[in-house]
Amino acid sequence: MQNSFAHWQPLYAEAGIALLPAIEKRPVVKNAGNFTPKASSKLIARHGNSERMGFWCGRGSSITVIDIDSTEPELLEMVLSRFGVSPIIARSPSGGHHVWYRHRGEKRQTRFEGLPLDVLGNGFVVAPPSRTERGVYTFLEGDLSAVNDLPVIAEKAWRNSSAGDTLRPRRAGAALLVPPAASLERVAEGNRNVALLSFCLSEAPTCRDLSELGARAAAYNRSTLLPPLSDAEVSKTVASAWRYQSEGRNWVGKGQFAPIPHSAIDGLLHDSPDALLLLIRLVREHYGLRNTFFVANAMAATMSDRPWSVKRLARARNALLATGRLIRDGWRGRVPTYRFGPATPHTPATPSVISIGGHSDHPTPF
Repeated sequence: MQNSFAHWQPLYAEAGIALLPAIEKRPVVKNAGNFTPKASSKLIARHGNSERMGFWCGRGSSITVIDIDSTEPELLEMVLSRFGVSPIIARSPSGGHHVWYRHRGEKRQTRFEGLPLDVLGNGFVVAPPSRTERGVYTFLEGDLSAVNDLPVIAEKAWRNSSAGDTLRPRRAGAALLVPPAASLERVAEGNRNVALLSFCLSEAPTCRDLSELGARAAAYNRSTLLPPLSDAEVSKTVASAWRYQSEGRNWVGKGQFAPIPHSAIDGLLHDSPDALLLLIRLVREHYGLRNTFFVANAMAATMSDRPWSVKRLARARNALLATGRLIRDGWRGRVPTYRFGPATPHTPATPSVISIGGHSDHPTPF
């Protein structure tokens, strides 16, 4: 079985990781941290059919995992910004994330800075493709071939500051993944522009016109931002937020969306339904969060209730490449990275889109 311990133990062993069968979220053996890949292979005879497995973080595996026990995309974005970008991100059936890093002596720390994330420098972590009653653990980005390329956690991760200090878009035009400005008390340099934009977008739906939004923004600037931004900077931010509002692209406070144009749906639905399903998933998981991403073969196991074959996933991926919806961007170690393709030749000012549960606050990239 492709999801069995017997199938995956040798693959993890090649990456230098001692994979262990598990019951719930605990290894079936004692002294799990002392197991080597060779020793773990001896467990296949008794536990080969197990579909729950994991490994011990720390010195033995040389891996530290940041365990994010939340489905909020902002928290994953904060971890990648503060702890560093990693080529391997796993997703749990509950929608949480495991971000892998090279171990450098980190200890186990739960509820890091009071947030729903644990630093697993020691202890057991469930690993893909474990299957539970709630679903399957999957590699969201990367796979075992990227283990040798894992970075250590950035030094800035340990500075003593609130998580909100790093909740900011990573690039121009990125999704507006910021906390509601009203929840911030005093905002210092480095976060003022993001906080002001968040405030303006949350206030815009209740403003009669641009001038009313400008007045509210000016008051917020004086009372909350330290030091206050210049009048020119405030006016620029207000204009940007009002443009989002007037063009129907201000989705702040309206839930999360991942837009796909009808042109993309119409073209793929007839020629390659599998490619359309893959595109929807990629948009759901990556659009607005990162410039490049992986489309790993390990995704095949979780594309539907009945796992796809790797060949089926490859055909869908190739179809997206052939139509320009997906572009190979480069390589991260031995793993290819991808990005979404350029805009279509003609896109109306307010494109007709289908919106699925996701995390975008800006126009479609297609």
